[in-house]
This record gives sequence, C-alpha cells and structure tokens, in this order.
Amino acid sequence: MRVDDRANTNKVYKACYCIIKSPYTTAFIVSIIVANTVTLALDSYPTNIDLMNDLDKVNTAFSMIFIIEMIIKIIGLGFKACL
Repeated sequence: MRVDDRANTNKVYKACYCIIKSPYTTAFIVSIIVANTVTLALDSYPTNIDLMNDLDKVNTAFSMIFIIEMIIKIIGLGFKACL
C-alpha cells in the first residue's frame, strides 16, 4: 500500500501524514536540532551542578520532542517508509 493510499484510509493516518509533510514541521525539527546541538556544546569542565541539572532537563525535553516526531512519522508514513 502506498503512503498516500494509507493516509486516505484513516483520519489519524491522514492527520499524521499532513503534520509530517508540512514545511513548518520540518523547520521546527531543524530548529530543535540546532538548539539541541547548542545545549550539548554548553557542557564544560569543571562542571557547574546547577547548569548540569538545567541541561539535563532541556535534553530530556528535546528527547521527548524527537520521540513524538518519530511516533508521528511511523503513524503517518508507515514503518517501512521510515526506514
């Protein structure tokens, strides 16, 4: 089954497909990747405990965003298309 056909069979598939194919989603994910790179570059020695705790929270938030993106891609495009 083609990806377009799959998106037309179910409202959830179609919504996820539209989200993933949106240029705004792509721009958002690229900006999150850049922000994640910047936060990873803030790691220093000797370590500041408060900064490390804040960076851990931010990295957890970034990881959650990437996991949500992956789930939406798998639903919208199908597992084979994501490989």
